[in-house]
Amino acid sequence: MDSWRDGRDSDGWKKAKKKEEEKLYLELYEDDEFYCEKVNVVDESTKANLGPPKIVRPVTRLASDLEVLQKFFSADSPPWRFVRGSKVSLVKYGFGDASKSGFGSTIEVENGIAYRYGIWGTDTRDESSNYRELENLAEALEAEAALNKLQGYEIFLLTDNSTSELAFFKGTSSSKKLFEIIVRLRCLEMHHECKIHFIHVSGSRMIAQGTDGLSRGDLCEGVMKGKNMLSFVPLHLSARDRAPQMLDWMADWITPNLKMGEVIEYLEVEDWFWRGHDIIGGALNSDGIER
Repeated sequence: MDSWRDGRDSDGWKKAKKKEEEKLYLELYEDDEFYCEKVNVVDESTKANLGPPKIVRPVTRLASDLEVLQKFFSADSPPWRFVRGSKVSLVKYGFGDASKSGFGSTIEVENGIAYRYGIWGTDTRDESSNYRELENLAEALEAEAALNKLQGYEIFLLTDNSTSELAFFKGTSSSKKLFEIIVRLRCLEMHHECKIHFIHVSGSRMIAQGTDGLSRGDLCEGVMKGKNMLSFVPLHLSARDRAPQMLDWMADWITPNLKMGEVIEYLEVEDWFWRGHDIIGGALNSDGIER
């Protein structure tokens, strides 16, 4: 129903071709008496003056979105969605990487490493790199789900593709194909009662960990030759612990007014709420609330 907005194709998905965009925009307005004036060129200022139309035409994406809602509500009884769990007892870590010709993934399991690798078919090889990366991550998780090895887990999959991380975190994408993969992943979370995280890491970490080589058929790097998976997943370390030189770098461009007594103060995690909000001192009132 957002088909009247800039850069949408006839199905309602975003596109980049400007002339087709202008043609669609005019077609959407032609039945509206208030906007029946002929416009030859639809530039940004013209669109701003026109504003939204009084009536919009539903496009095919509306039907596909309703189909997605049917999938989400298909269970006989409402399934649990793990959003912010108070307790986590089962955690998995893994990496996924895809190249133009091949793919690979490694996930730590109870008795070692579950890994997948192979080459893309001609249909997938011609897709965008973002599609191949996200599709590979989804297939790695679906392979675990087929073995009933996701139930109750919180899974951290690391990737060097930032689009995969951002798209899954937002829960949507302007790309139809990426959106369809995200729907699969959300259904996976819901039906297997798990929580999925995609985390962007550098390509050099992916190479050292071994999944980059695995996507090219090399089974002798990183975790594939016995290295510890967790040694490549330093999520327990703060930025300061991982890069002590960061403090000196920050001091170069943070310029406190020393005459006014300003100093650089680096906070620990425990200080973020109190000191981070300039709350110094205080006491509990009669209701036990901090003042």
